[in-house]
Amino acid sequence: ASLDKIHLYIKREDLNSAQSLYINQTLPLAMMAKNMGKKVIVGEMGDANYAFALANAAKMIGISAKIYISERDLEKQTDVIERLKMMGASVYIITDYEGGFYRASNNCFSDYLIEGEDTFYCFHDAVGPHPFPTIAEKTQEIVGIEAKEQFQEQLGKNPDYIVAPLMVASNALGIMGQYLGENTTLILVGPVFYNKNGEPKTFYKNSFDGYIQGCFTKVVYEPNLWPFDLTNECPGFEYPALNPKIANMIEQKRVSVVTIDEQVAIKEMFEFGSIEGFIPSLEDAYTLAYVRKMSNLGMKGTVLMALTGTGIKDAKVC
Repeated sequence: ASLDKIHLYIKREDLNSAQSLYINQTLPLAMMAKNMGKKVIVGEMGDANYAFALANAAKMIGISAKIYISERDLEKQTDVIERLKMMGASVYIITDYEGGFYRASNNCFSDYLIEGEDTFYCFHDAVGPHPFPTIAEKTQEIVGIEAKEQFQEQLGKNPDYIVAPLMVASNALGIMGQYLGENTTLILVGPVFYNKNGEPKTFYKNSFDGYIQGCFTKVVYEPNLWPFDLTNECPGFEYPALNPKIANMIEQKRVSVVTIDEQVAIKEMFEFGSIEGFIPSLEDAYTLAYVRKMSNLGMKGTVLMALTGTGIKDAKVC
């Protein structure tokens, strides 16, 4: 795609039914679970695409899948329960409406701790306790390796910029990991969140060092020192912490963080879909909207990004 003097190159992870970003992560975890003698994998649904990949991986390996979904995230996405049940997964709805995605994740941990003899937890992203962040990052390395090779083949150089979603750590680390030692400018695009009082929050201005679910990283806290429940229309964005490696990259100023308003991202879903002929996920729409902003600001150069998946799941939001 060309946006005036910005030339955008997209590594598409949405071209198989389980979405490469998610099946890359869920399939190895399902294989690990089976090799450990587990009979069930459990995971939470923020992004429906992850839940579908988890159910798909379980069936491919021959074990069962249990998926916890917050009532709030369920309202945002289309035909989720029906599709998951068609894929043979057991679905559990968390009715603590204010809890959102973070509460669904806590329920997975509880299930894992109680049923650990037969159950393995497939964490949703490159967050949580070790080794989950490392597993997610390593399973996504192939995306960055392929993208770097393909970019070199087509243009004979590295991209000037790589842009990725702040809140999808596995995607960001996958596409950026091969360029950490290069001169390419790395940009993470985050949304604006709102707490229970309707106050806007952003990670790079409101986060502090802290522990969450066995991981020491950047966490967004309320004054009572408890991670607050973020609200945002993008499913899966409501996890109140960053990947620890990304947090370090931000502190070391190797990557910059910008924000895009939710309505701007939703508008970008329609604009990009009408131009390119496929619907990006809402997660990707934030990133795409920032690339358009780069063009509007008169910036120039080549931009590389990796789509996380299809936006069909986001039809209710838009």
